[in-house]
Amino acid sequence: MSHQRYAETCSTAGTDDTKGGMLSATVDEVLATMGFGRYQALIFTFGIVASIMCGLHTTTNVFNGREYELRCISDTCIGKDPPSMSSFCSDPTRFADVWEQYSHGHSIVMEWGRCGNTWMGPLVGSMFFAGWFAGGMSARIADVKGRYLVVGAWIVLSSCSLLSSRWSPYLPVFYGFKFLHGAFTGSLSLVCFVFPVEACTPEWQGMVGSVIVAAFAIGAALCVPLAYNFSRWEDLNAVAALIALLPVVFLPFLCESPRWLVSIGALDRAERSLQHIAAINGMSMPDVVLVAPETSSGANSKKPQLSDALASPTIRKRGLAMGFFWFVASVTYYGLNFAAGSLGGDFYVNTLLLSIVELPAYAWQVWAVDFPLFARRGATLIGFSAGAFGCLAFFVLKMAGMADIGRGFAFLGKMGVSASFAACYIWGAELFPTDLRSTAMGWCTACARVGGLVAPFAASFESAALLLFGGLSLSAALISRWLPETLGTTLPQSLAELEATLDSTHIPHQRRRVSKRQSARAGKHIDEYCETDKLLHTMDDTPKAYC
Repeated sequence: MSHQRYAETCSTAGTDDTKGGMLSATVDEVLATMGFGRYQALIFTFGIVASIMCGLHTTTNVFNGREYELRCISDTCIGKDPPSMSSFCSDPTRFADVWEQYSHGHSIVMEWGRCGNTWMGPLVGSMFFAGWFAGGMSARIADVKGRYLVVGAWIVLSSCSLLSSRWSPYLPVFYGFKFLHGAFTGSLSLVCFVFPVEACTPEWQGMVGSVIVAAFAIGAALCVPLAYNFSRWEDLNAVAALIALLPVVFLPFLCESPRWLVSIGALDRAERSLQHIAAINGMSMPDVVLVAPETSSGANSKKPQLSDALASPTIRKRGLAMGFFWFVASVTYYGLNFAAGSLGGDFYVNTLLLSIVELPAYAWQVWAVDFPLFARRGATLIGFSAGAFGCLAFFVLKMAGMADIGRGFAFLGKMGVSASFAACYIWGAELFPTDLRSTAMGWCTACARVGGLVAPFAASFESAALLLFGGLSLSAALISRWLPETLGTTLPQSLAELEATLDSTHIPHQRRRVSKRQSARAGKHIDEYCETDKLLHTMDDTPKAYC
């Protein structure tokens, strides 16, 4: 990359000031000259592989804690649905000549449990997600120690904790290893997303992030043939742990995130990282002085306290709604995975299809969230609506004795909730001002982890679980109608700015509703808002349509 081309890039960005006869530049401007080169492709592939391994890690819980299935052994039960496991275990002599316990694999329930221990299997997933919750909190270590060392440590530790569970002598020890396994996997899932995204320019970040998230489903699908061929839980955990070390082979070719290095003031190290990236991309780094990006300061840039955010009705409404969305998406998403044995048909086929249907859902979501007809709100609403319809249709058909037909609707439900889960990532971040965005997304993530904790036990209700998932998804779809659309809007930078200006999507609706009662008063309210809007947007020459 020539110095002249870089100077043109900096001039376009408005950073053509010099320092000691050299151009000064930010990380974004230097990365813009490199584009999407070999290094970006390498770290992007690393993120995909690491996300696949996270999906593999997570899905091992479905097979570690699976229950026995009931197999028909008499002509009297052909074509009939089996009784619930609780009914069978409460009076096994009643079903002795009709149904028998059967399982292709061997789980911890079969190792340490007995018929009727309905809590043992679900607790595997709950302990994993309890660790995931804790790991999400500890993921901030990557903001202190850096992305490179932490992501490598999490890869090794997540595999070691899963491998160690293979030699658990007692059930409590196994649950302890599952907690650690969830903690390290949860941390890894966050860092393996942030690390590649930070190496890309803004125009590539959306695509890179979406593909990395979608790769999780590939890992979940990969776990199914592994579990079928390594049917004992000890063997599955050992093989999955060894395979999950694959991302380590990328680390010698990667370097620390230059964006993180600049954020801690280590400009010399950031420059060395950029030189490493340029060398792999087959170019030389421009002869510039690296500087930190300018940040706004002043009296109005003071970060609000949590009490200020909770005192805002707008923040409370959006926070509660998005927290509910993330909880519903998580409990339904993971609940359907754990309920694979309750859908009828083959357990392994169900688990595989529940993973594969996520891929077209993610592809649709990537297109829909930026398409004006759907946008963020529409994509979320349609996803939750499809999830509700699929789950409720399965429940009705299962009760009518048509489980084979209803199983397809359960897959539709998983597809819908997967799309809404992905859309909530984008919509949730845009609904909150910049100075509260990290806190708000932390709240949403915590709600999702609570949903993961509840999911295994909710799935233990078998067919009734689909009724629960459908009802929750329908509630989320209805609530989404009351939040504003954010596509194409200028995101507020502060809580004060959000409170001072109303969302433009609500103004026309408010005016219509009030004018039916008292048109003169409605006009006065709109005029007052427009006067305020002029003061807050003196640099904006385009007036609002409703003004």
